[in-house]
Amino acid sequence: MKIEKNIPLPNKLTNRNSKYQFIVDMEVGDSVLAKNKSTAMCIVARAKCIRTEWKLSIRTMSDGVRVWRIQ
Repeated sequence: MKIEKNIPLPNKLTNRNSKYQFIVDMEVGDSVLAKNKSTAMCIVARAKCIRTEWKLSIRTMSDGVRVWRIQ
């Protein structure tokens, strides 16, 4: 085997079959509605893995839990 240098590691969400693919397309002010707080927390955790500089906010709504990208 040959050792190769400077080969970038692909983003985990480059697979279009990922159920969290939408996260990479979020812009400041965008939000998503999750069924429950557990799902919302999973979305936030995944987003923070992708973009550590992002800031997100969660609020409970009458129809679920909404996650906003605020920065």
